[in-house]
Amino acid sequence: MINFYCSYIEILETNMDNLPSNKYINKLLQSANINDLLSKTNSRNSSDVVEWIQKYYSDVIISYNEIRKECIIDSKNQKCCRDVNYYLDFVKSIIKLSNFNSGANIDMIAMLEEQWNNKLSASDYKCERGKSVESTLRRCILKQIYDFKDDISYLDNKTYSHTMYDEYLNKKWNKIYEYIKTSIGNKKAIISNERKSESILVDAFPLNYNFLNSLKMDIKENINIKISEENEVIKELKRMLSSSIEAKITIPSESSSTEQMSYVETHSIYNNIFSAKKLLIISFIFFGYITINIMLYKFTLLGTWINNRIKCNKFIQKYICKNKTESLLSKNDYNKLNIAYKSFDSYYENSI
Repeated sequence: MINFYCSYIEILETNMDNLPSNKYINKLLQSANINDLLSKTNSRNSSDVVEWIQKYYSDVIISYNEIRKECIIDSKNQKCCRDVNYYLDFVKSIIKLSNFNSGANIDMIAMLEEQWNNKLSASDYKCERGKSVESTLRRCILKQIYDFKDDISYLDNKTYSHTMYDEYLNKKWNKIYEYIKTSIGNKKAIISNERKSESILVDAFPLNYNFLNSLKMDIKENINIKISEENEVIKELKRMLSSSIEAKITIPSESSSTEQMSYVETHSIYNNIFSAKKLLIISFIFFGYITINIMLYKFTLLGTWINNRIKCNKFIQKYICKNKTESLLSKNDYNKLNIAYKSFDSYYENSI
């Protein structure tokens, strides 16, 4: 069983290495001899890793200069930048996840970054590289989106299943995302452009075939990636519902295509809780406003003043009504007199 698994991975790596998205990254990784780095981190001797960083820097720079020239010719295509960032993030994650103490890790990573600072800021081809974990997550998401656009036609013309591609993505990205998850916690990534927005929790990374295919974002448009905290209401709801619909809510550690998509759908349903939360807040504010007014009316001078105003208004209204009644009665009596007079006058004239 173990032999079968190993041979399968070897076949998978061989086939997937031909993906268009690997055009440049293969050159960088081959120049660096990553297997040598992995063996040195297992030795727990930090000086071995420092030696590796110094030894292979010049070889990787030569490869980077070659691919950078191609990108400059191709309208300064940012693919070279994305790929060299992937290489550096990959090396950084291997060092970070090693058993060296935190001080040694920081020193080795600082040394690695310092080597590349001037190279990435060259005037003929600028390559941005943010140092924060959130910056790392953003560029990893962008690279996955761009890589998928490069690979989709190739995959459709070959016999690769979506599962094979997802396994390849897990192998390619697991080190980097493992480092990100241990550093950033379970935050939410919101991927959007002018037409569409999708959100997914960091624990569900790497992005798989179905999710990437569902994005259908034009890479020529600006793609925005925002990292935010998972809402506390969502956390509580997940805890309450986990026993009954665990299959949909639990974030898969080895995200399959269907699991990741169902998780995204479930997460989008949680977002509807915000409207109920807002309604609850508004109701609470309204209730508080009414309660404060009642307290002011009963126990402060404001209540006395309002009572006096009400009594005064009632008295004035009563007085006005009384005058109106008397005025109406006076008019009625007057009209009766005139009628009597006219009647008498008429009688008098008739009698003559």
